[in-house]
Amino acid sequence: MNYSLSGTLNEATAKRKGHLKTLNLALLAYTAVILLIAVPSIIIKLVGGETGAFVVGTLFIDLVIRPLLLHPIGIGLLYLGVVRARNGKVRVKSIFGHYSKVWSLYAAFIICIISYAVFGVLVAVVVAMISSASSNSALIGFIVVLAILIAVYAGYLINFTWLLIVDKGLSAVSAYKYSIQTMRQRRNFWLLFKLNLMYAFWLLLGAFTLGVAYFWTIPRFMIAYGIVYRGLFDAESNSLIVDSVEIPRV
Repeated sequence: MNYSLSGTLNEATAKRKGHLKTLNLALLAYTAVILLIAVPSIIIKLVGGETGAFVVGTLFIDLVIRPLLLHPIGIGLLYLGVVRARNGKVRVKSIFGHYSKVWSLYAAFIICIISYAVFGVLVAVVVAMISSASSNSALIGFIVVLAILIAVYAGYLINFTWLLIVDKGLSAVSAYKYSIQTMRQRRNFWLLFKLNLMYAFWLLLGAFTLGVAYFWTIPRFMIAYGIVYRGLFDAESNSLIVDSVEIPRV
């Protein structure tokens, strides 16, 4: 496999042919589920207003109901890109076929939420201490920017955790370790970073077409993302993987 952004995108374009309709139908199905899950939040708001019941109900939906029902489908949607990267045939109904991994996916979600929450609290404490000791706004700004960069970097390190749970059957902890081990390597990190940057550019341009272009660009990104995953984690592909990275045992 050509280890370059252009090579990845060219392969994604080729593998998109003949499967564009199915990928878009899967996207629409996922969107429909998102809208369906949003209904309870709307009902709670209409019934409870801005009371404590509304806050508790919203938190319960966002932290329990939504991830349990929606995350397996969302990861299933991304997994279609992996299937195409491996020259497999994609099916819309397959995005609903990963609920057997729901508790591992949910555990990974909770670990992520807690980790970021703890990090956010630590940053807030540091900022508060500096603010009380002096009014050095430049230092506070530097700390905030640094914290954001660290959070983004951490997000890239754990980026493939959920796909590894679905594809390799790893536990949440093992998937985190494997993703971090792989993405800590500079060339792997920068390839994914450039792909996401290009994707953001596509989304920006697509807005000027009233979203019509998304029916071509999003499926292409899904497959490109799957190609990167394949190159990093498939045992038979050694073009991106480094020998020191081994699959953790579950």
